[in-house]
Amino acid sequence: MDLARALVDLGERKAVAHFLDRCSHFNLERDKLIDWGVLIRKGINPDLVPYSPGCSPGPC
Repeated sequence: MDLARALVDLGERKAVAHFLDRCSHFNLERDKLIDWGVLIRKGINPDLVPYSPGCSPGPC
């Protein structure tokens, strides 16, 4: 999430929100990722931590 945080700080909000949306399809932290994307689109910078890289059952 360090890169995502840096990109948000540099103004790449749309790209980071899209990335989080895509990751939410296979990550156990689905709801958190979706919420972060919503906040970023609203112009709010979420903390983006803590983050656990857990994957859902199946290929990751």
